[in-house]
Amino acid sequence: MAVFDWLNVPAAQMASSPLWHPVEKALYWSDPIACRIYRYNPSEGTTQVVLEDGRPVGAMTLQADGSLLLFRDQANIVVFRDGAVAETIINGIADFRQTCFVSAAADKSGRVVCAVSSDSHHTGRLLLLERNGHLSLLEDGFSVPAGLSFTPDGEALYFNDSHETRQTTWQYKYDSTNENPIKEAPFTYHCGFAEARSWLGYPSGIAVGQDGSLWISRRDGAMVVRHKGPGEPTESVRLAVRKPLGICFGGENLTDLFVTTGGGHRKPLEGLHAGEVAAIHGVGPGVLPFASRIRLSDDVEDVISACVAEKTATVELDSTVVEQEPVATEELKEPKSEEASPLVEEVASPDAVAEEVVSEAVAAVEPQPSLFQPPTKPSAGGFVSL
Repeated sequence: MAVFDWLNVPAAQMASSPLWHPVEKALYWSDPIACRIYRYNPSEGTTQVVLEDGRPVGAMTLQADGSLLLFRDQANIVVFRDGAVAETIINGIADFRQTCFVSAAADKSGRVVCAVSSDSHHTGRLLLLERNGHLSLLEDGFSVPAGLSFTPDGEALYFNDSHETRQTTWQYKYDSTNENPIKEAPFTYHCGFAEARSWLGYPSGIAVGQDGSLWISRRDGAMVVRHKGPGEPTESVRLAVRKPLGICFGGENLTDLFVTTGGGHRKPLEGLHAGEVAAIHGVGPGVLPFASRIRLSDDVEDVISACVAEKTATVELDSTVVEQEPVATEELKEPKSEEASPLVEEVASPDAVAEEVVSEAVAAVEPQPSLFQPPTKPSAGGFVSL
C-alpha cells in the first residue's frame, strides 16, 4: 500500500511543475495562474512565495550551479538566483505571443528539451534550448503537450500528449551529443480514445524511478499510475482530487513522490485538497532530473550532481546496515482504519480502480477544447531554427 499526506501549502488554481532541490532539501512548484513560485521546506513544514512578478511560469529546471531556470510565457526564459530574477536568457519571441511553455527537462549535456502548448496558428511543439541560449525546433504536430522526462541513462526521452482523443506517452531514442538529438520515431506507452477512457483522465506529469519504471499522473482521473514497460499500468495510487498535474521524486533518498494538483478555486467539485501538493511516501527511489547548464561555463561546479553522488554513497552505506538489522516497516504494509488515518490509500490494481470510480469520474470529466484534429503521430521534422 502507499501512504501519502497533504503538505501544509496554500491551495492554487493550478499547482504545477514540481521540482526537488537536493542541495536546499526543498520543493519548488509554480502556479501559472497566480504567477507565483512556491518553496516548501519539509524540515520546518513551511511554505513561502519566492517569486511573484506577473509572469506565469510553465516549467522549471535546476541549473548546475543550484539556480533555477524558469520557462515563462511568450518564450521568456530567465535564471532565478538568490530570490530574484538574475539573468534573462531569452526576452521573448513574437511567434510565441499566444502560447507558453508547459514542460522542460535537461539532457545529460546540459541542454534543455522544452514543450510549448498549441495556439490558433501552431500545433504543440518540442523545442531544444542550447547551452548558449539558442532555441530551435525539434518536433511539432502535438495536440496538448504535457510532461517531459529522461530515462536514468539519458538515452531516451518520454513525452506526454494529452489531447482528449489522443492520450499518448511517446518514447524517443535520444542522443545528447548530437545536434539533432532525436534519432528515431517514437513508440507509445498507451494511446487511443477507448483505452484512455478505460483509465480515466489524461496523461500529465512524468517521473522516472531508478529501476526505469515510469510514473504518470492522470489529470481528471484522480490517480497516479506506474508503468514497468510499454502497455498497461501495473500499479495505481488514487488521490482525493480530480486533477493530479505535475509529479517529481524528492525527499530523503528520493523515495517520496510529490504530486501537484489543480482546481483549488472550486474544491466542492474538484476535491477537498484540490490545488494542494501530495507526498506519496516510499514509492521510490526515483531519479533526479539532469541539471541544465544554460549560459554556464564548463568550469562552473555542478553542485547538483555532487549532492546526488554524495547522497547515493550514503544510501549504499545505509543499505548494508539495513541488511544486518532490518527496520520494521509493518505499519506500511498493514492497512489502517479509516478513522485512524483517512490519508492511507491502497495501491490498487488498475482494473479495481477503474471499476470503482469510472461512473463518477467519467461523468465529471471536462475535456479540453480541441483547436484542430491531431495527426496520427508527430512529424519527423528536422532541426529548424525559429
